[in-house]
Formats: sequence, structure tokens, C-alpha cells
Amino acid sequence: MRQAFPTRRLRYLADVNPPVPGHVRLDPEAEYRLLPMEAIHEFSPPDTGYKRPALELLSGYSYIEPTDVAYAKVTPCFENGKGLVGADLEEPVFATTEVTVLRPRDGVNQRFLSYVVQSATFRSPAISSMTGAGGLKRVSDSYIKDLHLPAPSICKQQQIADYLDHETAEIDTFITDQSRFVDLIEERTSVLIETIITGKQLGTTLRKESGSAWVGDIPNHWEMERISWLFSNVGSGTTPASDEVDAFNGTIPWVTSSELRETGISITKKLVSEEAVRKYSALRVHPTGSLMIAMYGATIGRLGWLEVPATVNQAICVFSDYRKGPSKYPFFALLAARRHLLTLASGGGQPNINQDKLRSLRIPIPPEHEQTDMVRSLDKSLRDATQLVREAKILIDLARERRAALITAAVTGQIDVTARNKPAAEQLEDDIAQGLHREYA
Repeated sequence: MRQAFPTRRLRYLADVNPPVPGHVRLDPEAEYRLLPMEAIHEFSPPDTGYKRPALELLSGYSYIEPTDVAYAKVTPCFENGKGLVGADLEEPVFATTEVTVLRPRDGVNQRFLSYVVQSATFRSPAISSMTGAGGLKRVSDSYIKDLHLPAPSICKQQQIADYLDHETAEIDTFITDQSRFVDLIEERTSVLIETIITGKQLGTTLRKESGSAWVGDIPNHWEMERISWLFSNVGSGTTPASDEVDAFNGTIPWVTSSELRETGISITKKLVSEEAVRKYSALRVHPTGSLMIAMYGATIGRLGWLEVPATVNQAICVFSDYRKGPSKYPFFALLAARRHLLTLASGGGQPNINQDKLRSLRIPIPPEHEQTDMVRSLDKSLRDATQLVREAKILIDLARERRAALITAAVTGQIDVTARNKPAAEQLEDDIAQGLHREYA
């Protein structure tokens, strides 16, 4: 990338992970906020965190002052752009050791440095330098110290920071508005599904107690049944041993919980062999139409259905051969029950819903013709909502691309920030028009 500004190694622009100052060490009973990784966002004000005595924080945590800049150095948080500007802090804090702290030296503007860290001129080589295994890769502090970064005059740094503060604020507002729109659509769709599945849309129809806290009353002519009674088979799957290289050299789809997205599944990232299916009794081939729900961790509660016969891993519970109506009805019933199911999850850092809890879940069962009408109506509503969310997420991605490109161009001197440039918000409108045209061309 061509640099219009001179460059200097980062070690000459900022102190990397400076030590905790003496006055903090001399007062071990003083309390400081501790920011875990989940409290740190994409260079926006962090969450409050919680207070702990300095004595508990002096080893094993990073110290950040309001004059500093910090960024997450571990995957995937680095790739997601997590970091903070100390100016957003009201006081010194401690944070997870998975952040690298930069303290600007004389002649370096804090806000300019924060934008450099967000630019491709820093992020691209840093990502390429990551070391470690699998999901624990990190950006090496020793590597970034010798990374050459833009170093214009302090006056120019100030101009660039002021320009980017204004332009990125407009883009960030657009992203926030679109994100709220997505949340609103998803919430309204969830409420609609729950309202229809539990019979609340029938208004003054005579009702009776369902015996289920998440459902409440139901119409008199409906039934409530355990979900395990409604299917011929309920089961899970497994993962072949990692040293069996031929296990995944097959033709049979193998679904993982990360692939569940409230849609039908016909293509999977991995295929297992017939030999693996014969060897592992839990690696059963489930028929088309089978309903799947994720039971563990970050994917808990996600749903999908099979559009082709397939196997699954151990993190998925599968319900096959629904016997009381259209096969899609229990999918919507589980969508309606999802919030209730999440309250039943147990475990600390890796909560799960076991098969027993899923089997014992009771759902409303209207007559078959009503189920058919409900599925038809909800299918359309879900398709419409999914399309709206998809378009909003395209706009968010385009806005983030524009923001990243703008920051990189400004800190490397590719644009004159003092000139009367086209405002970023107007340029974003052009990008969106072009992006949507490409998407639907």
C-alpha cells in the first residue's frame, strides 16, 4: 500500500504494554474497574465492567490509562475490530490480558493512533503474522513493535483525527440504525410466531389451561403434547475420531450446529462415508424433513430441517417423522418456545439443553388443517422478515467496508482531509446503490 506520509516503527510511536505505575502498586486496596473481553467493543465506549481491588489485578491483567489505546490481540476478537480509546474511560482501568496497550509518545495524537490501529495498513500485516493453534491465534506484541506505520506531523494527525471523527460518526449512526432495524424485525417476527403458535391470535375463543408456563391458556379444541410423543424417532449424532482420515471422504451430508440457521439444509461443509455410518451407531442417517435443534454453547437453540437425508454431530438433537400434521409445524413451535428453552439451559461457560429437556417439552397441537394454515402464514412472514434482515445486513456490511476504506485512506494520506471531499455519508449512499445492484443483478 502506497504511503503518502513518512513511516516509523510502532515502538517509536508508542510504548507497548507499559508497566503499571508505582502509585497503583503502592495502594493495593484501591479498587479499579476490570473490563473482560465481552465488555470491550469495536473502538466505542466499553461496558462498565466490575470493580476489584488493585491487589487482585496487578498480575494477570492489562493496565489502561485514559491516554492509551488498546486493541484485542486474540482471534476472532482482533479480526472483529475490538478495541478502545482511553479517552472514553473516566479513569484508569484494568482489562483482560488479551489486549495490547499502546501509550502514545510525544508527538503522537491518541485518536490518530487509534485510527491507525483500525486501518488496513496495521490490520492486514497483523492478521498475517498471527501465531498459535486454531481459535487461539494471537497478534505478537514483538511483531507489531517493528511494524512501520504512518507518521505525519502532529498537526496533520490532528486534522486526520478530526476529519475521521466526523465522517465515521455518520457511518456509525447509519450502522446503529440498521442494526436496530434488524433487532426490531427479529423481535416482531418472534412475537408473531409465538402469538400464532400459542393461539393468542384467536382472541375471545373459549380457552382452557394448557399446563405449560410458556404457553398459558389454549383454545378448547387444541391439545398439548410432549414433543417426544409426536415423532417416530428422537436422537442425536456424533463426530468420527479425528485420526480417521477416511471418515469424511464420503457422500453423506454431516450437519454441525454452526450450520443451523432456521432454514432447510441440503448442502453441508463435510460429508461422511458409508463406512463411518456403519462403524458409529450414533451416526444415523436421518430422513428428509427431520427437525434439528442445537443443544450446546453459542449455537444453543438454533433450528433447521433436512432437505436431504443426512447425519449430524453430537451437538444436535434430531426429531424425525412428525405424525400429527405438516412437518414444518413443530419447527415453528420450537421457534416459539426458544426463549423458554434457553431458560432451561444449564452449565457455566458452555450452557446446554439436554435431550431429556427437549423430549419433555410440551407444545400446542391444533387440528391438522389449522396447522397447515398456520405454517402457510408463518412461512410467508418468515420469508418476508428474512429478506428484510438480509438486505439490512448487506447495508451494514457495505457501511463497514466504506468506514474501513475511509480510515485507511485518511491515515495513509491517500485523501486530503482538508479538501472539500464528498461527505462519507453521501459516498456511502453511492456504495449502497452499487452494492444492492450487484447483489440482485
